[in-house]
Amino acid sequence: STNDLFESSKSASHLSSPCLIIQAGKDDFVPNRQSRRLAKKMGTNLKKIVTVDEANHYDLEAAFSDDLLDPIIEFLSTLDGPSPLVCIL
Repeated sequence: STNDLFESSKSASHLSSPCLIIQAGKDDFVPNRQSRRLAKKMGTNLKKIVTVDEANHYDLEAAFSDDLLDPIIEFLSTLDGPSPLVCIL
């Protein structure tokens, strides 16, 4: 579905904190195009999208937690300004 069930995009432009979006490559609930659209609407220039290719919406954190740690640490280590937001979609 291309609908934003939680209407996240409505408030995305107000986001000024750095943001890391982690998405599942095989997500059938939150399509990757929706994550990219959300990122484009964010008010921050400090944003990054990481895709865990083999993960789906329901196993991203449980089955792929080892794959999440490095991108999170890398993203956080590049920041020296406002507190970041990490979104696992």
